[in-house]
Amino acid sequence: MSTNGVLSAFADGELGFVDETALAAWVAQRRWYATKGRGIAQASVVQALPLGGEPPLVLALVQLRFHSGTWDLYNVLVGLRPAADGLDEESICEADGWVVYGALADPVQCRRLARLLSASAVVERPSGRVEFHGLQGSAPLAASTRVRALSGEQSNTSLVYDEQVVLKVFRRLAAGTNPELEMLRFLSERGCENIPELLGWFEHRGERIDATLGIAVRHVAEARDGWRLALDALVAGEGETLMASLTELGAVTGRMHTLLASDPEDPDFAPEEPSSETTALLAATIDEHLERTIDEHPDAVEAEEVALGNGGGATLHLAERNARDARRRDQCADARARIAARHDAALLERAHHADVRESLQPSAAEYEGCTLRYEPGHRQPPPLRGTTQPIHRNRVWADRANGVGGDSAS
Repeated sequence: MSTNGVLSAFADGELGFVDETALAAWVAQRRWYATKGRGIAQASVVQALPLGGEPPLVLALVQLRFHSGTWDLYNVLVGLRPAADGLDEESICEADGWVVYGALADPVQCRRLARLLSASAVVERPSGRVEFHGLQGSAPLAASTRVRALSGEQSNTSLVYDEQVVLKVFRRLAAGTNPELEMLRFLSERGCENIPELLGWFEHRGERIDATLGIAVRHVAEARDGWRLALDALVAGEGETLMASLTELGAVTGRMHTLLASDPEDPDFAPEEPSSETTALLAATIDEHLERTIDEHPDAVEAEEVALGNGGGATLHLAERNARDARRRDQCADARARIAARHDAALLERAHHADVRESLQPSAAEYEGCTLRYEPGHRQPPPLRGTTQPIHRNRVWADRANGVGGDSAS
């Protein structure tokens, strides 16, 4: 392909010239790549939509296939520049004198994306379209001159424009409205003052997927999450100040949850009475988190002192910590017993129906890629997370109804 041919194809959204091996290697090295524990069998651009500009900004939907047979879809914005400009860590591949690169590292392309959002642009192609929705207050995006990426971002890419607006670009895509956008819209429409102001979002609609691509919110300077706030306060010996802040944080959280449950007519937010199955599965998940935390902090650790940061110089010694961990193990054992009792009750309730075995049997597709953990003493182990395949929540109950997976299962 000639030099002009690459530029013309790129402007038309034809990215067949992109080296798939190089693309897979580039994605695997990104901080936002979510499944680093699995090798990529193939990376391919399954759809590309030019968003305008010269050289153009292109939205590429990249499908990553794994050796297990599963796949994920990623949002990758790319640009094109002359190879003479040199290569850097954002370079994906070279083709006939041009370099395809990750565009969100380029301030020019980032400002182009911001202008599209502020203008509520719609870019449409036969295979799909990208819709930008700029709300009142998004005007600073169009006039922005400085842009930087937040260094702490892991699963997405967040861009700060003139220290006024944050544009978060979602990388791994899931069908439907992103829950973060859904929550911000609901709370904003009801006057919640304890969230960043929603300024806009952009989304893809088409044959491949309908999904939220990114959201824009008002930048909150020097904002920190609760964990960072607590650590900083303890290091500074400001435990009493922290407790006062936590009281206020609890009150704000309470008001937010009250607001989220305020509209019984909205099917996405209307309060629901949890079933016995839901509470049992929730308890099992909490139990799994507790057990994993204890496993990650075994007894065979070197003696050390952990400062409590209460200003009195109090310390927690190894013997006291071991006693604390023993109490937590006892709590886990009690939790497992309660979980087993809840699951037994749920199973007996279902057993009243003549079709219990059929209703509890998952399909072959639902078994694919699932992993269950069976350990001695666990009457009802929860399914492990981390698979992209669906897990039938009644699978274990079905096993037990068929005489499989009792106390002796391994």
